[in-house]
Amino acid sequence: MNVLYYYYFLFYQKVLKEETPHLFTILALSASQAFFLIYCIDTANVLMFCELFFSRSESYLFCIAACIVLNYFVFYNSGLAAEIVKSKPKFFKSNEISLLITLVFFLITTSFMFWVTDVLMVYLENC
Repeated sequence: MNVLYYYYFLFYQKVLKEETPHLFTILALSASQAFFLIYCIDTANVLMFCELFFSRSESYLFCIAACIVLNYFVFYNSGLAAEIVKSKPKFFKSNEISLLITLVFFLITTSFMFWVTDVLMVYLENC
């Protein structure tokens, strides 16, 4: 997770040139984690119980808010964010691989927003 944090941070600091890159990093990373968590929980519920757990938008917002609060305390409040930026972590000691993994993670988790519900609805129809 440190590598993902670092590369999200670099994107907001160097590409978008945000004044508060740590804030935007925590928001974006939390959203990615929440989308992945929602996908896993909903998929397990559909396959085991034939029902959606996150069937209402309030559930989505609660999960995203919980991830934001958790990441705030884990990264920012504890000082881990500053340590990560100083240490410049990488996957396999390669900038290219780290960037690729971070980009793939972001694109896949963001895409969950658009197609997971439709796929799970097809499974629900067959229950």
